Amino acid sequence: MLSGNPIGFLTHEADVIRHAEFLGVPSTRILTVKQNADSNREEAEVVVPILKRRGLKDVILVTANYHTARAKTFIYEALKTVWTTIEVE
Repeated sequence: MLSGNPIGFLTHEADVIRHAEFLGVPSTRILTVKQNADSNREEAEVVVPILKRRGLKDVILVTANYHTARAKTFIYEALKTVWTTIEVE
């Protein structure tokens, strides 16, 4: 799932999708979500219900290294509301 605010004027969502495909992610497994969250918490609140509706159980969180811990905390907290078992590596 690709989610978040616009990436910037030099990188576009299509570039990120192409890179994911280059790394071996099948295009049929890539989901994009348009949203305007202003924080990791808000983004988790948007993304997790979509995961639940689609029955998705495996999630790989990819984000900038300087903000991985914060993003992981919020996605974990949001996931606890819908899944009983969560593994975080």
